[in-house]
Amino acid sequence: MSSLQEVIQQVNSRRLWRGAALLVLVAFSSPVFVLTLAPVYGSAPSHIFHGYGVAITAALGWFLKDFIQQVTNRRAVYLLPVVAFWYPTIQYFLLQQSSSFGNPTGAVITEVVAFYPFVLLSVACAAKLVQAGLNLERYGDLAKEHIPLISSGLGVGTTPAALITHGIETTIVEIDPVVHKFASKYFHLPPNHIAAIEDATLFVDRALKSPQPNQYDYIVHDVFTGGAEPIELFSIEFLGGLNSLLKEDGVIAMAVFPSCRYFREDAGEEGNGDFTNMVIFCKKDSATPLRFRDPVPADFLDSKFRETYLVPKHEIDPAIFTTVTGGQRVLRTKDTGKLYRWQDQGALEHWGIMRKVLPDAVWENW
Repeated sequence: MSSLQEVIQQVNSRRLWRGAALLVLVAFSSPVFVLTLAPVYGSAPSHIFHGYGVAITAALGWFLKDFIQQVTNRRAVYLLPVVAFWYPTIQYFLLQQSSSFGNPTGAVITEVVAFYPFVLLSVACAAKLVQAGLNLERYGDLAKEHIPLISSGLGVGTTPAALITHGIETTIVEIDPVVHKFASKYFHLPPNHIAAIEDATLFVDRALKSPQPNQYDYIVHDVFTGGAEPIELFSIEFLGGLNSLLKEDGVIAMAVFPSCRYFREDAGEEGNGDFTNMVIFCKKDSATPLRFRDPVPADFLDSKFRETYLVPKHEIDPAIFTTVTGGQRVLRTKDTGKLYRWQDQGALEHWGIMRKVLPDAVWENW
């Protein structure tokens, strides 16, 4: 358990104050709304259910904050000014129907339709800001949205850490316990995840043999190891296992499925073979095209790096992969040994690239 001092050091005061300001705004607007009801329904009738209703709505906003963010595509904070602008107008028209509604029914209807949505949205946005301001994602949260994800291959944990911070329930499959230990200790991998320290092929096999296998909304297949990727994780059998673990509307990054889009890190030079990072996004359903929504500021987690690279830009025409002649169409587990010599060549090319990234002395004195 982290000490209080560590928690304080992680505080993002800007977000924390914004969240607190929103809560103060809601607290201030509550008696103001009652005052506007009083001339129509009377002071006492306006108070009968107001306190209970606001308390319940605020609690729902706090505990359903992740669900609300999910439903609004993480645009709740942009909807809040719209709701705040229109609720007095809605209240005005509802007050004109007071004789039809009766009392206290009319007061309750007016609050439910006009004021409670404002309270719900305000508290949900404030809760997310407070959560981010206090960096509570590192310590877990009772109201995380339940979006299961497998991340195969950990590295320093950049991708899983971002997904966990966004409230996605993440299972990390990593074969090397030291990699997981270092990612947690030195690269701030949040602890609130499921860690499966084992070979990914064994993890998938065991998952498929269970009576009721878990299915996942997202699978990240990222096992790059400096030019020598584990070939078994690209066989048709392994990818078929991932396909079985993926929900019907799920998405997988880096695999071959019916509907895919291919991207590379940079534009590259046409006609020249090069060594680059690539990612393939796929989904099971080929009836509709795979599209990405426009990012919102919350997606970037205050990172200029993510702001620059999060959205894939350099798409590759999949037709270029059909120009390869010879060889087999699919890789099967029993044939993986045939590709090891190509791995060696790739590893040597990657070594040369890394020598350009950092000077020789860095590698020689590692």
